Amino acid sequence: MKLKKMSKTKKETIKWSATIGIVLLLWLTGWHKPLIAGVQRAVLITGIIQPDVSDEPVKKVNEAPHLAMIDEDGNRVNLADFGGKPVFLNVWATWCPPCKAEMPGIQNLYEDVKPDGIQFVMISTDRDFELAKKYKAQNGYTFPIYRVNSRFPQELNANSIPRTYVLDGSGAVRILTNVNIKYL
Repeated sequence: MKLKKMSKTKKETIKWSATIGIVLLLWLTGWHKPLIAGVQRAVLITGIIQPDVSDEPVKKVNEAPHLAMIDEDGNRVNLADFGGKPVFLNVWATWCPPCKAEMPGIQNLYEDVKPDGIQFVMISTDRDFELAKKYKAQNGYTFPIYRVNSRFPQELNANSIPRTYVLDGSGAVRILTNVNIKYL
Protein backbone atom coordinates (compact mmCIF):
# COMPACT_ATOMS: atom_id res chain seq x y z
CA MET A 1 0.00 0.00 0.00
CA LYS A 2 2.80 2.39 0.91
CA LEU A 3 4.60 1.45 -2.30
CA LYS A 4 1.51 2.37 -4.35
CA LYS A 5 1.25 5.78 -2.66
CA MET A 6 4.89 6.51 -3.31
CA SER A 7 4.46 5.57 -6.95
CA LYS A 8 1.55 8.01 -7.30
CA THR A 9 3.57 10.79 -5.66
CA LYS A 10 6.50 10.04 -7.93
CA LYS A 11 4.25 10.26 -11.00
CA GLU A 12 2.89 13.63 -9.84
CA THR A 13 6.42 14.91 -9.28
CA ILE A 14 7.46 13.80 -12.77
CA LYS A 15 4.37 15.43 -14.33
CA TRP A 16 4.97 18.73 -12.54
CA SER A 17 8.68 18.66 -13.32
CA ALA A 18 7.99 18.07 -17.00
CA THR A 19 5.41 20.90 -17.08
CA ILE A 20 7.78 23.33 -15.38
CA GLY A 21 10.58 22.22 -17.71
CA ILE A 22 8.46 22.89 -20.81
CA VAL A 23 7.37 26.31 -19.52
CA LEU A 24 11.00 27.22 -18.75
CA LEU A 25 12.13 26.02 -22.19
CA LEU A 26 9.44 28.14 -23.90
CA TRP A 27 10.29 31.16 -21.76
CA LEU A 28 14.07 30.98 -22.10
CA THR A 29 14.01 30.41 -25.87
CA GLY A 30 11.47 33.17 -26.49
CA TRP A 31 9.01 30.73 -28.07
CA HIS A 32 6.34 31.78 -25.58
CA LYS A 33 5.72 35.06 -27.47
CA PRO A 34 4.58 33.51 -30.77
CA LEU A 35 2.60 30.92 -28.82
CA ILE A 36 0.78 33.60 -26.82
CA ALA A 37 0.24 35.68 -29.98
CA GLY A 38 -1.30 32.63 -31.68
CA VAL A 39 -3.69 32.04 -28.79
CA GLN A 40 -4.67 35.70 -28.77
CA ARG A 41 -5.15 35.65 -32.56
CA ALA A 42 -7.52 32.70 -32.11
CA VAL A 43 -9.48 34.66 -29.48
CA LEU A 44 -9.74 37.66 -31.83
CA ILE A 45 -10.92 35.43 -34.69
CA THR A 46 -13.75 34.05 -32.55
CA GLY A 47 -15.22 37.56 -32.35
CA ILE A 48 -15.45 37.48 -28.55
CA ILE A 49 -13.79 40.91 -28.46
CA GLN A 50 -15.73 43.45 -30.52
CA PRO A 51 -15.34 47.24 -30.73
CA ASP A 52 -18.24 49.47 -29.79
CA VAL A 53 -19.57 51.14 -32.92
CA SER A 54 -22.03 54.01 -32.93
CA ASP A 55 -23.16 56.74 -35.29
CA GLU A 56 -21.90 59.45 -32.96
CA PRO A 57 -18.18 60.20 -32.75
CA VAL A 58 -16.45 58.59 -29.78
CA LYS A 59 -14.48 61.80 -29.26
CA LYS A 60 -15.62 65.05 -30.82
CA VAL A 61 -12.94 67.20 -32.40
CA ASN A 62 -13.14 70.30 -34.58
CA GLU A 63 -10.40 69.21 -36.93
CA ALA A 64 -8.06 66.33 -37.55
CA PRO A 65 -5.67 65.93 -34.60
CA HIS A 66 -2.13 67.16 -35.23
CA LEU A 67 0.36 64.36 -34.76
CA ALA A 68 3.87 64.72 -36.19
CA MET A 69 5.22 61.42 -37.50
CA ILE A 70 8.09 60.06 -39.54
CA ASP A 71 7.46 57.40 -42.18
CA GLU A 72 9.66 54.44 -43.10
CA ASP A 73 11.64 56.56 -45.56
CA GLY A 74 12.39 59.30 -43.01
CA ASN A 75 9.82 61.77 -44.38
CA ARG A 76 7.94 64.02 -41.96
CA VAL A 77 4.18 63.53 -42.05
CA ASN A 78 1.36 64.97 -39.97
CA LEU A 79 -1.89 63.17 -39.25
CA ALA A 80 -3.70 66.41 -40.16
CA ASP A 81 -2.30 65.98 -43.71
CA PHE A 82 -4.84 63.19 -44.21
CA GLY A 83 -7.75 65.61 -43.58
CA GLY A 84 -10.80 64.89 -45.68
CA LYS A 85 -10.02 61.16 -45.83
CA PRO A 86 -10.97 58.38 -43.42
CA VAL A 87 -8.00 57.17 -41.35
CA PHE A 88 -7.41 53.80 -39.73
CA LEU A 89 -4.85 54.49 -36.99
CA ASN A 90 -3.30 51.68 -34.97
CA VAL A 91 -0.74 52.00 -32.17
CA TRP A 92 1.39 48.88 -31.72
CA ALA A 93 4.84 47.46 -30.89
CA THR A 94 6.88 44.45 -31.96
CA TRP A 95 7.21 43.25 -28.34
CA CYS A 96 3.42 43.20 -27.80
CA PRO A 97 1.79 39.76 -28.39
CA PRO A 98 -1.77 41.17 -28.79
CA CYS A 99 -0.41 43.62 -31.37
CA LYS A 100 1.19 40.77 -33.28
CA ALA A 101 -2.03 38.76 -33.03
CA GLU A 102 -4.08 41.44 -34.77
CA MET A 103 -1.55 42.25 -37.52
CA PRO A 104 -2.66 39.59 -40.05
CA GLY A 105 -6.25 40.84 -39.75
CA ILE A 106 -5.14 44.44 -40.21
CA GLN A 107 -3.13 43.43 -43.30
CA ASN A 108 -6.23 41.74 -44.76
CA LEU A 109 -8.32 44.84 -44.01
CA TYR A 110 -5.67 47.06 -45.61
CA GLU A 111 -5.75 44.99 -48.79
CA ASP A 112 -9.57 45.00 -48.86
CA VAL A 113 -10.12 48.77 -48.34
CA LYS A 114 -6.99 50.21 -49.98
CA PRO A 115 -8.89 51.01 -53.21
CA ASP A 116 -11.49 52.97 -51.18
CA GLY A 117 -8.94 55.67 -50.25
CA ILE A 118 -8.80 54.87 -46.54
CA GLN A 119 -5.46 55.96 -45.08
CA PHE A 120 -3.68 53.49 -42.82
CA VAL A 121 -1.43 54.90 -40.11
CA MET A 122 0.33 52.13 -38.20
CA ILE A 123 2.30 53.81 -35.40
CA SER A 124 5.09 51.75 -33.87
CA THR A 125 5.96 52.53 -30.26
CA ASP A 126 9.24 50.60 -30.47
CA ARG A 127 12.23 52.64 -29.27
CA ASP A 128 14.17 51.35 -32.28
CA PHE A 129 12.09 52.00 -35.42
CA GLU A 130 14.38 49.68 -37.38
CA LEU A 131 12.94 46.74 -35.39
CA ALA A 132 9.44 47.70 -36.55
CA LYS A 133 10.56 47.99 -40.17
CA LYS A 134 12.31 44.61 -39.95
CA TYR A 135 9.21 42.99 -38.36
CA LYS A 136 7.01 44.40 -41.12
CA ALA A 137 9.32 43.09 -43.84
CA GLN A 138 9.72 39.63 -42.24
CA ASN A 139 5.95 39.18 -42.12
CA GLY A 140 5.23 40.55 -45.59
CA TYR A 141 2.99 43.38 -44.38
CA THR A 142 2.43 46.15 -46.91
CA PHE A 143 0.64 48.80 -44.85
CA PRO A 144 2.66 51.94 -44.05
CA ILE A 145 4.24 52.26 -40.62
CA TYR A 146 5.27 55.41 -38.81
CA ARG A 147 6.95 56.52 -35.62
CA VAL A 148 5.77 59.46 -33.58
CA ASN A 149 7.85 62.63 -33.71
CA SER A 150 5.80 64.57 -31.13
CA ARG A 151 3.48 63.98 -28.20
CA PHE A 152 0.19 62.22 -28.81
CA PRO A 153 -2.68 64.71 -29.02
CA GLN A 154 -5.20 64.48 -26.18
CA GLU A 155 -7.81 62.97 -28.54
CA LEU A 156 -5.54 60.01 -29.22
CA ASN A 157 -3.80 59.62 -25.89
CA ALA A 158 -4.11 56.35 -23.96
CA ASN A 159 -1.82 54.23 -21.85
CA SER A 160 -2.13 50.83 -23.46
CA ILE A 161 -1.51 49.03 -26.71
CA PRO A 162 -2.76 47.82 -29.03
CA ARG A 163 -5.27 50.54 -29.66
CA THR A 164 -7.05 51.45 -32.84
CA TYR A 165 -8.86 54.60 -33.90
CA VAL A 166 -10.98 55.14 -36.98
CA LEU A 167 -11.26 58.80 -37.89
CA ASP A 168 -13.76 60.14 -40.38
CA GLY A 169 -12.88 62.73 -43.02
CA SER A 170 -13.24 65.58 -40.51
CA GLY A 171 -10.86 63.93 -38.04
CA ALA A 172 -13.59 62.90 -35.57
CA VAL A 173 -12.82 59.60 -33.85
CA ARG A 174 -15.66 57.28 -34.87
CA ILE A 175 -14.34 53.99 -33.49
CA LEU A 176 -11.91 53.40 -30.66
CA THR A 177 -10.78 49.94 -29.68
CA ASN A 178 -8.51 49.38 -26.78
CA VAL A 179 -7.99 45.65 -26.50
CA ASN A 180 -6.53 45.11 -23.06
CA ILE A 181 -5.33 41.52 -23.17
CA LYS A 182 -3.01 40.43 -20.38
CA TYR A 183 0.21 38.86 -21.56
CA LEU A 184 3.56 37.85 -20.09
